[in-house]
Amino acid sequence: MVNKDIPFDLRPVGGPRHGWLRDNGIQEIDIATGEVLFQWTVTSYYKLEEGYYAFTPGWGEDSDHPFEPFVLNSAHADSGGNYLVSIRHMSSIAYIDCQAGDALWKF
Repeated sequence: MVNKDIPFDLRPVGGPRHGWLRDNGIQEIDIATGEVLFQWTVTSYYKLEEGYYAFTPGWGEDSDHPFEPFVLNSAHADSGGNYLVSIRHMSSIAYIDCQAGDALWKF
C-alpha cells in the first residue's frame, strides 16, 4: 500500500480549492527490478463526497497537513490477480481488475 500527497480541489467537502489530499493506493512491484507492474489509487474511482470522513478546517491547506479522507486498510490479491481493497472512511470494499485497474464492483 502506498500514500501520496497531491494537490486536490477539496471544495466538494468544504475545503480549499487549491488544497492537499493524501491519496491511498496499491502497487505491485517486481522485487528483482523495482519496476511497478500495477498501480491503483482511491482517487481514480472514488469521489470525496462518497466518504463519511468530515473535512476538518486546518487540514488540507498545505502539503504539511494533507486531508486524508480514505485510509486504505487492507489489500488482498486473489488467485486471478485481482485485488480486494478495504477503505475505512469510505465504509467500502472494492474489487479491482488487475489488468485495467477498473473497479469491478464497490460495496
